[in-house]
Amino acid sequence: MGLKKIYIIAFLLFLSVFYISCDKKEKTFYEDGSLKSIYHITSEGIKEGEEQVFYPSGELQSVIFYKDGVWTDSIVKYNKDGTYQSILYNKKDSLYLKAFENNILANEGTVDDDLNPIGWWKFYKGGSLFSEKETIIIDGNRITNQELFYKNNKMTPTKSKYYKFVSPDKMKKQTQYEFKI
Repeated sequence: MGLKKIYIIAFLLFLSVFYISCDKKEKTFYEDGSLKSIYHITSEGIKEGEEQVFYPSGELQSVIFYKDGVWTDSIVKYNKDGTYQSILYNKKDSLYLKAFENNILANEGTVDDDLNPIGWWKFYKGGSLFSEKETIIIDGNRITNQELFYKNNKMTPTKSKYYKFVSPDKMKKQTQYEFKI
């Protein structure tokens, strides 16, 4: 083995020992003594990397990723049988949630900080798009603003509830108009 390879292996071993010594594995437990979570903290006591959370019965409940003590990337939740329950992640500075039933995507859309749907959501049946629903907040109340229904991945206008604006031919540019619904 060449001297260069020995130096590289020694350096890699030094890095791995240094990394392990700076990274401490923490565990939390439920009151009955069963494992609740496993995560890593830095020498400064900050969560870093993957955290695994378990159901009291021992099955994996969720996987959360941290960088510098802050949740990043995604939170993946599992049902007790190991199938996906949901995936929460950042998408264009918003929280985006995908929910599953029997490991098949059931619905997806943007959520607020309390995980309540906001904006457009897609709903699926048997893996195909079934409907889309827009939720807005008016005077502190959540309401369905528009709803679109699909059949064979094509919108069915007769079942859907949406706004279609038809502008008069005489509308002028740079002019403000008011529409009432």
